[in-house]
Amino acid sequence: MQSINTKPNSLQFIKIGDSEENEEFVNNNLSGFTKALSNDLENCIVESKSYTLESLPYEMIHLVCNFLLSNDILSNFCICKQWFQALQRYHTFFFRACKNVIGLFNTILSERCTDVRVLNLSNLKLAENRTAYPAVHELFCKALISQKSLSYLRIANLKCVLDSSKTNRPELTVFLPATIKTVILDLIHLPLIQIKDTVENQKYLEDISLSIFWSKGVDHQFLLSLADNRNFCKNVTELKLDYSFHGDIGDITKCFPNLKSISLVGLKKLTLMELQNILNHSTKLESIDLSECGINEDFIELLAQKKSLTSIHISNSKFEDGEQTNVWQDLFKNSTQLTTLSVVDCGLQDLEIISIKNNLKNLTNLNISWNVNITDVALENLLGELPKLKHFTFISGAKVEIPKLLWVEEGAKTTPLLPELETININLKSLKDEALIEVFNNAPNLIELSLSNSVCLTAQVFSKASFKKLKILNLIGCIGMDDKAVETVLPTCKSTIRSLLTLRTNITTESLQKWRKHCYCLVQLGSSKKKVK
Repeated sequence: MQSINTKPNSLQFIKIGDSEENEEFVNNNLSGFTKALSNDLENCIVESKSYTLESLPYEMIHLVCNFLLSNDILSNFCICKQWFQALQRYHTFFFRACKNVIGLFNTILSERCTDVRVLNLSNLKLAENRTAYPAVHELFCKALISQKSLSYLRIANLKCVLDSSKTNRPELTVFLPATIKTVILDLIHLPLIQIKDTVENQKYLEDISLSIFWSKGVDHQFLLSLADNRNFCKNVTELKLDYSFHGDIGDITKCFPNLKSISLVGLKKLTLMELQNILNHSTKLESIDLSECGINEDFIELLAQKKSLTSIHISNSKFEDGEQTNVWQDLFKNSTQLTTLSVVDCGLQDLEIISIKNNLKNLTNLNISWNVNITDVALENLLGELPKLKHFTFISGAKVEIPKLLWVEEGAKTTPLLPELETININLKSLKDEALIEVFNNAPNLIELSLSNSVCLTAQVFSKASFKKLKILNLIGCIGMDDKAVETVLPTCKSTIRSLLTLRTNITTESLQKWRKHCYCLVQLGSSKKKVK
């Protein structure tokens, strides 16, 4: 057996399977695998004289598998006993367009890999005809029953070529263990799906998120078939549907009595009566996403009456001017419990923003992007009025220039005024330095900062900043930024910064190369697609 040289720059690798392309890929990239290992494992490799393929630790084998397709991973079972045992403990599999579904269900998932945590089954053809379907379906059920630790299951584009009869169409039975957390049904071509427990009357350990996307055949009857398993439904706390759903969503919510979050993005067919039923049936509802639903002022009035809501997401909803101001202000006055508010491209004006400042003191997440009629007046001390804010997003406000987002009184205490603020995402072409200098000075715990396309900003905006926890800095398109910006920001966060994006700025390559040596956590530099070598 050949051995692997322990020097990081001269690692060699033995063929793993029958694919020459796979072998070439590993030969060219294994040196990169070792760099991602933990320090302890890396030290272990360096101190040892040699490593044979049979003696590689499970952790390193799993790391190699992270860079391979699932079909290539399966061929590695035949390398040796060590690899066989390691792959039995591999937790993540993504099977796409697998031609041998019988072998996949009957051998791989039922016998070899029974400790899978994340399973993605995509573009699988179950059967060519009705006669073959029952046998394949039985193997599919057997494979899922074998997974006792599964937490994430995605079934996408599942195909079954059958006759054209619309009667007696086959059903798909999905067995779920008690550990399941996320179920995603994406582009399903079967009319009915039955959800069953692996063990009768099992107790689910976690709240469950159920998502159904891109399924034009999904209708009222489809979800009612899922609802036959009441034990499963009572543990579903998050439901996500998209525009392809056909049916009375208001009636469906009866099946999920403990629903806390519902997302109906793009569901333009949503009626006022359906929303009323959703709010009435879901007594524990905390979060609702009606983005791109084309709602009107009557929908907003209903939301204002739901006191349990702590998170509201709405986008692309504009009303007549006279009605708009009153409706939004009523919502903000009656929803003081809100912690998350996203109102994107809703035609908000100064009066609505002032109402947010005055009433929503518990906000931790605020997104007011693409409301182009907002002016500097409304944004005065916005961040100061919302002391609990952690995430702030404001993109494309055409009339904004120098809003004093934070007021600081002369002679005031030096205690930071924005200790909770972690994320700022601002994209405003006319924004000046004066608007953000005091914000950065009073936000020491900032983790992510994006100022992309804010062309008027210069390095002066960081003159008082001290970002000791900053991990992501996005300056793409900030043509006013030069080397001084990097020299000002990086000294305080060189031990934490992981991503520095400076495309289309005046920051030189020489300056970036200089600081790359000092920022040992840096993994992205220059643009979002360029990795640090």
